Amino acid sequence: MRQAYAGLVANRCGKYVEDDETKAHIKTIVRWLCDATLRPSLLLRGNVGNGKTTTAKSIVATIEALRNMANEKMRTDGWQLGAVDVAIYNSLLRLPAVKIVAATDIVRAAAQEGALEQLKRYQFLLIDDLGTEPPTAKVYGTEVTPVTEVLCHRYEQWMPTVITTNLNDEEIRNRYYERVADRINEMCEKVGYRNASYRSKA
Repeated sequence: MRQAYAGLVANRCGKYVEDDETKAHIKTIVRWLCDATLRPSLLLRGNVGNGKTTTAKSIVATIEALRNMANEKMRTDGWQLGAVDVAIYNSLLRLPAVKIVAATDIVRAAAQEGALEQLKRYQFLLIDDLGTEPPTAKVYGTEVTPVTEVLCHRYEQWMPTVITTNLNDEEIRNRYYERVADRINEMCEKVGYRNASYRSKA
């Protein structure tokens, strides 16, 4: 996870800052990924520029790297692995596919036949920048609330969902109302990002 985070920062020609906040965030995310007793979803919230989206993308990169590693190991060395190793690598191969989508793109998906239903049912969905999207959309003249639909479906099915947002609890409640806010509270472990924006650090 740490390597994935540092790699994403480097890809943007940035400098990886391993401060206490970043280390704490990564440690919390890794625990969430590994501990099946925790809530199935994750809410990363805080001000702009402090690493929420990079953390979320690191989750995607980490899961993909683990799956690729297991695939390569089973392909090349599977014949000489013990039963325990085979079981571990097979479990990694079964890690869910992850889809990352901006909240604004969820609204756009409502106008495309079947696209919103696909997002609702994706094994592991990552919604970036919740609260930046228009709250409603017109589909064939009918007003719909695509993000609310996706969140409610995933809550009802208890499906893993990672959400990044600049909104606090009160702002989420005001924007999405009591029903959705309560579902987010119940389904999500929460990680607060209180550090200053890294974008201001040259």
